[in-house]
Amino acid sequence: QQLDNTNLKEVFHATNIVQGTGWRINSKVFEVMEALYDNQSVCQVIPESGQRHMEEPYPKTGTKEEIVEWKRRATLLHSENVRLKTKRIQFAQLMWMTRKFKNEKAIYFPHTLDFRGRMYANTAFLNPQGEDSAKGLLEFSTGKALGSSGLAWLKVHVSNTWGFDKASLEERLEWTENNEDMIQRVGVDPLRSREWMEADKPWQFLRACFEYVCCNNNEDYISHLPITVDGSCNGLQHFSAMLRDDVGGSATNLINHDQPEDIYEIVKQEAEQGMALDNNPDFTLWSSGCLSRSLVKRPVMTTPYGATLYGMRDQIHEELKKQMDKGVVFPGIDGGTDLWPHCKYLALHIYEAIGRVVVSSRQGMKWLQDVAKAANKLKRPIYWTLPTGFVVKQKYIRSVVKEVKTIINGRMASLYAGNNDAEKMHNFRQVNGIAPNFVHSLDACHLMKTIISAKDDYGIESFSVVHDSFGTHACDIEQLGIVLRETFVNIYEKDILKKFMEEQGDLDLPNLPEYGKLNIEEVKDAEFFFS
Repeated sequence: QQLDNTNLKEVFHATNIVQGTGWRINSKVFEVMEALYDNQSVCQVIPESGQRHMEEPYPKTGTKEEIVEWKRRATLLHSENVRLKTKRIQFAQLMWMTRKFKNEKAIYFPHTLDFRGRMYANTAFLNPQGEDSAKGLLEFSTGKALGSSGLAWLKVHVSNTWGFDKASLEERLEWTENNEDMIQRVGVDPLRSREWMEADKPWQFLRACFEYVCCNNNEDYISHLPITVDGSCNGLQHFSAMLRDDVGGSATNLINHDQPEDIYEIVKQEAEQGMALDNNPDFTLWSSGCLSRSLVKRPVMTTPYGATLYGMRDQIHEELKKQMDKGVVFPGIDGGTDLWPHCKYLALHIYEAIGRVVVSSRQGMKWLQDVAKAANKLKRPIYWTLPTGFVVKQKYIRSVVKEVKTIINGRMASLYAGNNDAEKMHNFRQVNGIAPNFVHSLDACHLMKTIISAKDDYGIESFSVVHDSFGTHACDIEQLGIVLRETFVNIYEKDILKKFMEEQGDLDLPNLPEYGKLNIEEVKDAEFFFS
């Protein structure tokens, strides 16, 4: 009802542009996926078809310690089987939906907005915001000629999806040209030439290989492939921009560099130094070169979204399991090892390393949390208005749990039902949620502003968007990059935090955090801002 009295013209326009993008199934990718799935192939791009079993039987005559250890390993194995079963079900759903739509000339994905203005595809499993397998299956239903710039961007995209994306654009282009033999083998016979399975994004890399082989370096080739560019730790980019943080801005490529700055690698090195100084004999694994960039990435990426120490531990555990599934070997760790102590130790050092590398985001988060605490004292929700006109209302309700006693199969049982009380706010969630919600609302605003400008001012019509990832036809990606930078500067040339502060009315608020010396106009010339 409150939004009914708000001008949401830009919001509806941006959402309709994304919903108006036509898609179709990439038949070549689906043929490969179906062949591997139907044959229950043992490879890292298809979920395991069976369950894992304990190698040794239950030790009936063993010691108490041996029995406890067997049960512990059996529990871990059971949890792993549950996780793998979930992956199999999700993949089966993806295959079922793809078969249903594989012959359609064009399919469209309805989107919905959450309370922060972020855009989500409504359909599960098969959608442009899905996992690598889902993205690899989809391409634009309308095609456009590559052109000279599009051919170069196609080569960059091949390199990016392989995982060679932390070099200059020229070096990425050269990587594709230097690996053309492998790309040709994969594009011609992917079931025999399985190098593509080693890629960072295997299904998207396979799709790019097919496109590259088909185009045959012909600029007139009609391409349907979405070429994507991603932000460099986008949440920290937003915090660095709003706080004019020159250090964080440099680390997240808000200013131009000859080579892209890699904040994940910076934090990784900082964490390794911290563990080397700690020199804990129980966790020498991490200080002996086993700490990879991918284990650091998610904790760093989610820092501006309020990631806690315990949340980082879970992220590291999930990534560690994923790498072990792919066959990565960690000395002293196997399928029966309790990973939690290793993850907890690593999370602590990554958390401390992030605090040393990115100071402004922690300051910005603390200030926003102090605002939420002030609002809690007056029992008020928090509102703010985005440059698109979208009004964000953060009001987390405290759930009241009631016990219902009943009889099931002749036994007394207690069931618990949650009932929201519209008058009681959840103060803890109000404080914990403000920083991630504020940043998410701003990246949603940047996405909408970018899409509107690209469509209305430059005639770009097909978009593949996932919050901080933007894609379009290869021939249009150069122009989209210009629009991305211009809209970002237009948003942050104004004092976003001051405007947010003024909207809070008569709240007793702390002083704004100290600003740095970043010149926001430099973003326009930052080659690796999105790349």
